[in-house]
Amino acid sequence: MKRLLNWNFYILWLLFLIFLTLFANFIANDKPLFARYKNQIYFPALYEILYQVGLYQWENDLMNKDWKMLPLESVLWALIPFSPEQLDMQNAPASPPLSVLKIKNQNFYHFLGTDELGRDIASGLVYGSRYAVLIGTTSTFLATLLGVFLGSIAGFWGDHDFKISRYSLLIFVLIGFWAFFIAFYARSYLLGQALSQNFYRFLWEGLSSIVLFGLIVYIFWRLFSFLKSFIPLLQKKISIPLDIMISRFIEIKLSIPMLLLIIILTAIAKPNLGLLVAIIAFIQWTLFARLIRAEILKIKYLDYKNVVKIQGLSDIQILIRHVIPNALPPIWVSISFAIAAAILMESTLSFLGLGMNYVSWGALLKSGRSDLNAWWLITFPGMMIFFTIFSLNKLSNSLRAYFNPKKL
Repeated sequence: MKRLLNWNFYILWLLFLIFLTLFANFIANDKPLFARYKNQIYFPALYEILYQVGLYQWENDLMNKDWKMLPLESVLWALIPFSPEQLDMQNAPASPPLSVLKIKNQNFYHFLGTDELGRDIASGLVYGSRYAVLIGTTSTFLATLLGVFLGSIAGFWGDHDFKISRYSLLIFVLIGFWAFFIAFYARSYLLGQALSQNFYRFLWEGLSSIVLFGLIVYIFWRLFSFLKSFIPLLQKKISIPLDIMISRFIEIKLSIPMLLLIIILTAIAKPNLGLLVAIIAFIQWTLFARLIRAEILKIKYLDYKNVVKIQGLSDIQILIRHVIPNALPPIWVSISFAIAAAILMESTLSFLGLGMNYVSWGALLKSGRSDLNAWWLITFPGMMIFFTIFSLNKLSNSLRAYFNPKKL
């Protein structure tokens, strides 16, 4: 572990990104950190956070006010006294680094310049870090959960070890089509409307359809269970080829051009943060599924599995307690690679205009296309993307060396 965390540049850079993510509102803000106005003390940057979560209400004379224009008795500004969406018409279009916004007798510096609308580049990079970390970690977390789940059951049970009764299979096939019609097809209008409005509403409607599908199948499974006593043949168990089914699904998914899929989804649905996370997670989950499937295929026939099975543990207990933990080291290595790929994908989508309407590294790069002489619009966002991807790849290499069995 000491060799893993030797505080190289990449570790410091990733810690710096985490710091920017957590304290972006106090690093770059058009509202001061501290201000005395009309003999009263205010903490506007903190109050804005509390206001957004419903824990604070601005006074009427301070609502939507530009604090730079107020006659403040004393004030402490953030390091970057601009918000990412704030427009500075004095420095538009695209002013170089160290441009100055002059208000009364105060000078506010754009340390890294402005874009074509007069928005501060440094502030955009700070808040872009927050979106990059949020999207990268969340999408990778979801992709890991889905990939580990499907890859584990495919590798552990294979094509012959997962068995269900013919009665259960018959109910699932016959009632499943009807349940799918009621839960999904009959509610397709609601699902489509939710997808076009908000991802979280679509997620709620989708989960409701899944619960309705499972509830219908379960009710009929219990309702007709008496058939098993009249038809003994229905009690016989048959094998379900989970490995082939999941592997073929992975191959079909990998054969679909992902950029085309993304363009289609963003065209039919209103772009939002949740949809972007879901798209990236859907693209990445096959990596983790294939990795953990391969690891489980190597370790599931080891002697310890037979030992714990003699102790009375079920297959699910063996999988969760013993097999998956021993198959996770390659997953830990791949997570940092996946986060890097997710950040790069989000920047690419924003650069192509397929992302959300928020300030991101890719969006800042896109603004540099309109004015090639504004070198700062390309250089600083490009450096943030480069150092982040480089640091995550270096972390992956360090994790790979740490988990290498030859060096344990």
